[in-house]
Amino acid sequence: MLAQLGRVAMLMEAHLPERGDTPVPAAARLAEALRKSTEQGAKALRERRVPKWEAVRTALDEWDGEGVPDRVVRRGAGLLLETLDELSDALDTAPPPMLVDGSATKRRDADGPRNPEGPAAR
Repeated sequence: MLAQLGRVAMLMEAHLPERGDTPVPAAARLAEALRKSTEQGAKALRERRVPKWEAVRTALDEWDGEGVPDRVVRRGAGLLLETLDELSDALDTAPPPMLVDGSATKRRDADGPRNPEGPAAR
C-alpha cells in the first residue's frame, strides 16, 4: 500500500502545472484536505485507531461537481483516496460482533494462527 502511495504521488508530481497556468481551485482544496487528513491519520495511527478520509472524499466530490477538466490529476487523486481507504481497511482488524449463524466470534489470536501449516507458522 505504501508503494502504491508513492507511485500515485510520482504520477501526480509528473503533472505539476506550468508557471502561468490557471490555478485549479479544486486541486487546492484537495491539497488542503489531504494535508489535514494525513495529520489526523498519523495521530489516529499513533493512538491505534483507524484513519478516516472523509475530508478527502468530500474534496473529490466537490471537484467532480465543478467539472474541472484536469483528468490526469483528478484520476491520480482518486487513486490516492483508494489507497488511503485500503490502508484503513487493512488496519481495521476488529472482529465482527457475531458470525452469520448468530454465535459469538472467537478472538483470532486465542487459538493461534488460522493455518498452523502455512508459511507464517514457519
